[in-house]
Amino acid sequence: MLDKLIGVTKYMNDNKMSKARNEILRLANQLEDKVHEGKIGRLTLDTPQRVRRNLILAEQDESERYPTGYNKLDQYTGGGKRGDLWLVCAYTGEGKTSMQIELAYRSWMRGKNVVFVSLEMSREEVELLLTVRHAHAIAPGGIDKKRAEEGRLSKRDKKIFLKTLKDLSKREKGEIYIWQTPEGLTMQSLKGKLETVQHEFDINLVCVDYLELMDSPSKSREHRIRITETIKASKQLARTFNNGRGIWIVSGHQTSSDGREKAEKRGYYVLKGLAETAGAARTANVILCLLQTDEQLSNHEILLSIPKNRSGKKLMKGYLLMADFAHGIIEEISEELWDSNKE
Repeated sequence: MLDKLIGVTKYMNDNKMSKARNEILRLANQLEDKVHEGKIGRLTLDTPQRVRRNLILAEQDESERYPTGYNKLDQYTGGGKRGDLWLVCAYTGEGKTSMQIELAYRSWMRGKNVVFVSLEMSREEVELLLTVRHAHAIAPGGIDKKRAEEGRLSKRDKKIFLKTLKDLSKREKGEIYIWQTPEGLTMQSLKGKLETVQHEFDINLVCVDYLELMDSPSKSREHRIRITETIKASKQLARTFNNGRGIWIVSGHQTSSDGREKAEKRGYYVLKGLAETAGAARTANVILCLLQTDEQLSNHEILLSIPKNRSGKKLMKGYLLMADFAHGIIEEISEELWDSNKE
């Protein structure tokens, strides 16, 4: 019977029915535990079947990629996957949170399950940002984010806002859980919360805004060491979560003013420009950097580069995205617009 269940999971994986597949595998493990009740921890004749089943699941997870929705970024990275830690690096006000909102929103709309962990914003603020982002799917240009925050939308934007809420309520999408964390969040507390949410739905993406605000596992007085240890601990969580299946974690990472200045002169970031933390460069699977010069700001553009990509090509000099922070969107420039920009 267990072999038949394994065959069904292979069919489901081929037909992208991962949620049902994972549930059957979970039930299969429970069934085997019942059969061998009292023998757990000892080698039994069916132990190879359990190992085989876990290997199949690990193989399926390895091949399952989560597209970001940015075509060029996906071409280089293949998208996120379980066990990955991605860092979105930028200076203050240059898109760290906005890019995490984008990745969360795009995954959510693709039917993936997302946990957004906010150490700065309230749950309501995150919900509003996601709603403002979805307004672009309802009307070109979306709605004014600041006016939405202040509750003084124009008549046009009020209509769009109400249509957006209605569309969100009926649209097919994944699950999203927004956690406004208490002060002094530790990695152990984060792990515990994710384990609780995992019982409700299978988590595909965790956005942490952002890791540097967490309590570090290190007791060192040096800021650099504390950040490095926090990033290492988050990578460990990404690898080992859910009994070793892992999870995709994305977090913002602050660049130093010196690193930002050098990046603007150079035209793009290099790994040495990531604040004081060489640990960030060593630990993360993928590092994305956002840079916005005054000229790019006036043109509603931002440069996205990939100075680190452990399993693929780097994109050091990056490429331009359309960034309209006032209306809550970072979008790819179409190939036609990109070609005209080059001219």
